[in-house]
Amino acid sequence: MPVYRVVGRCPPTADDFLSYLLAGRMYPPSLFLRAFGLSMCTKEKEARKLAKGGEMGSCIATLDLSQAAPALFALTSKRTGHITVWTAPTRDLLNHVLDCVDTREGTD
Repeated sequence: MPVYRVVGRCPPTADDFLSYLLAGRMYPPSLFLRAFGLSMCTKEKEARKLAKGGEMGSCIATLDLSQAAPALFALTSKRTGHITVWTAPTRDLLNHVLDCVDTREGTD
């Protein structure tokens, strides 16, 4: 099953796969464990909503986690299909990007 990561550019770079903690971004203390992981979506439409907001980026990278090195992940919102991914090496994630789409293309 593909998963979707909102990224800043196509093709994505290693910086697009930094956790909140590694990127030095602020996060609520209650989300401490999630700050170590990467946010991804199992539903493309939810990733598009996030990308349209632009805070995390405006591009969507599609990945195949089944081919990546062992990645620990958890479904953190059944409604939105949000997952948090831990332990997957950045290089491995980059190697398993299937596609990347800039959501701003074709808009005025």
